[in-house]
Amino acid sequence: LNNNNTAASNEGMDICQFEDDSLVLKGIFLISYYDENYGYAVVKEFVDSAFLDHIKRMINREVIIVKDNVIFNSTIYKNDEIVKNINIGATDYSKSKNIILDNRSLHFDFIPIIDYSKQTVAYIGIGFDTTVIDHLFQKSVINFWQYLGGFTVILLFILVILLNKLFK
Repeated sequence: LNNNNTAASNEGMDICQFEDDSLVLKGIFLISYYDENYGYAVVKEFVDSAFLDHIKRMINREVIIVKDNVIFNSTIYKNDEIVKNINIGATDYSKSKNIILDNRSLHFDFIPIIDYSKQTVAYIGIGFDTTVIDHLFQKSVINFWQYLGGFTVILLFILVILLNKLFK
């Protein structure tokens, strides 16, 4: 394809399916030169660990693919290996779910991955480590009480000065 050829993605057909035990995204795009159509291009992208790591870097969250209640692929590492083939148990994917992996509590929200026949083939989960949130909450509570204590001392000091001037 050269610069004069275009791919009209708004007319493309997006497909998600499993191929050779891998999740694949496919797109079919029209190839045109000005107003003349020359054919179609089929683009195929495997949803592998590198693909998921790229998503993780963009959103700063853990990403998992769940198929049949088993983690099919993920961005979570345990002992320098990607966490896969772990059964997370039956779940209602329309709700959030906490999953404990390697002593980490992870909170996930799931989005269905739908194939060309509108059937759900898997779910993509976007999650975060709840221990980070718990730590931030505890730190915020401590900071709140410290600022409240400091503010109270300052107000009492101002009150003492005003009362001394008032009753002199």
